[in-house]
Amino acid sequence: MAVLLLSLGWGISPAIASAPNTQAIPSWSDNYVWPVAIINYIPINLEPTSFDPYSCISFAKAVLGRSEKWGNARDIEPNSEAFIGAVVLTDEGPGHAGVVIDLTSEEITIIESNWIPGRITERTLKRTDPKIRGYFVP
Repeated sequence: MAVLLLSLGWGISPAIASAPNTQAIPSWSDNYVWPVAIINYIPINLEPTSFDPYSCISFAKAVLGRSEKWGNARDIEPNSEAFIGAVVLTDEGPGHAGVVIDLTSEEITIIESNWIPGRITERTLKRTDPKIRGYFVP
């Protein structure tokens, strides 16, 4: 016990501590720096309200809070790697787009509109899925 108290920087005194002689217990978070760096991050709104449910692009733009013209999903050129908030571009149908909302080293989870006509869906794809033609950041 004495070793633990000394390692925390507390002195050991045979006397009972009273209010003027007490010392605050240091918080572990005061002494530890979290080794986290978010390199690519785009804020996303998972409950957008103004979009065309029959347009994957309209939905992706609403999720990402964007308003500029993107064109059709099949015409967008990939320009990024996968990360949360990136737009995944697939060769499904005449071209399709969804927004990456989660990823691991092997899979991505996307939210999308119109994969099932007029509906918002969420699905998980393998990152090696041949339907994925790339990722786009506006």
